[in-house]
Amino acid sequence: MHEPSHVIRTVRPATVEDALAICELHVAAWQRAYRGIVPDRVLEALTVESKLEQRRALLAAGERTNLVAERGGAVIGWSAFGPGRDDDAGGAGELYAIYVHPDHWRGGAGRALLVASEAGLAEEGYGRATLWVLRDNVRTRAFYEAGGWRADGTGTEHVFDGAAVPSVRYARTLVSGQGRPSPTDAPSTRP
Repeated sequence: MHEPSHVIRTVRPATVEDALAICELHVAAWQRAYRGIVPDRVLEALTVESKLEQRRALLAAGERTNLVAERGGAVIGWSAFGPGRDDDAGGAGELYAIYVHPDHWRGGAGRALLVASEAGLAEEGYGRATLWVLRDNVRTRAFYEAGGWRADGTGTEHVFDGAAVPSVRYARTLVSGQGRPSPTDAPSTRP
């Protein structure tokens, strides 16, 4: 019996050897997802080469947990998480990034990375986590909301080449040992 081609076979810790694939999917995802949100000049200037050495160094440093999702042996998604960076987050962990190559959107890789990242944050001892998302990135906001994340009322602006782009912070309670919503975070399934 053959496994469907959309099944994610592996979510695993990223290695320095994954840096090129991570940069390729990261640039492709930015250029597709942020079109119309981030200035075109910023997206057009993004290159794999401009990000590669920094990504290798970050992976080698091991200061953040980085995961990759594979399908058919190819890296198609990436996430990074660790200690929260916001002074007002009260010791929460932070999901820094989840990106999936656009050719694999809606195939389960993002959800697999989200669940694994939530579980990883819980295993690292965080009872709560935050993340930042561009305010006008409706697709990604819906993705996180479907996973039990909620906007917490905090906003900021990220500046890209002189252009301020509004962002909102999302948060959720984590359940130790699993990346599933706690009963207070889970969306209602009642009609």
